[in-house]
Amino acid sequence: MKPSKIEIVKFSAVMIVFLIGMVIMIIHKVQNTWIWIGYISVWWWAEVKIAKNFHLKLWVWVLILALILAIDALVILYFV
Repeated sequence: MKPSKIEIVKFSAVMIVFLIGMVIMIIHKVQNTWIWIGYISVWWWAEVKIAKNFHLKLWVWVLILALILAIDALVILYFV
């Protein structure tokens, strides 16, 4: 089943909001492990709820994770 355009927009919006939050946390040098575990858990839970009928191939998930890691690396390199 192919996801609808609304599901794609919701998924992208949640991803962007949490990426911005992650960048802000990195810039402010949040180092508390429990805060990061909580943040990632809420992010994961929100994405699971949004993407119930959203089935992506493995290579797409790998690209998404690579993009997140690249953003992390750039933020750390230029802002921390």
